[in-house]
Amino acid sequence: SIIKTNYIKIDDLKKLTLTMKPSNLKRFILNNISKGNIQVKIDIFFDDSFNLENYKINGDLNKVNILVTDKLNFEETSFDFIVDNDLVTINSLNSNFKKIPISNGNIKINKKDQFDITGSVNTNLDSSKNNLKDIFSDFINSKVFDNELKVSSNFTNKFDISLSKSLEIKDYNINISGNIDNSNIKFS
Repeated sequence: SIIKTNYIKIDDLKKLTLTMKPSNLKRFILNNISKGNIQVKIDIFFDDSFNLENYKINGDLNKVNILVTDKLNFEETSFDFIVDNDLVTINSLNSNFKKIPISNGNIKINKKDQFDITGSVNTNLDSSKNNLKDIFSDFINSKVFDNELKVSSNFTNKFDISLSKSLEIKDYNINISGNIDNSNIKFS
């Protein structure tokens, strides 16, 4: 069976989600996603007794705001995705985190025994447009942000994260590489 939608507003998706049985996915959609649109194509495969054997979902998300935690809020997020029984693949990921543009992202989520997440995203930081204290103070507590800082850089951020089925972080690794094109610090 194939089900294909036109673009659906996220607010309408939330109304549809209310009919789902309780789950982490339902709670996440209702509480952590806002604005934007989604389009999906769902292939569902049944056995002779009409039990679900397999599924594949293709789609794209456009200009959606995603609140992961109080400190991790992604705005204007867009990407293509493929979901099946064991794997979620996200490509062409573009977003903004505290006004830092994120581009050319890809993420794979293997969901067999736990959630193993691998991916990479590119970021361009230009502090003439972004106040570094506003960006990093939630994660780094340092007086260096009291000084006048200017940085222009681009980075490739690679990550591996393992989550339990209840979404607790079991392990993670983050590798950041790139270029600092220009930097200036005035100590006060």
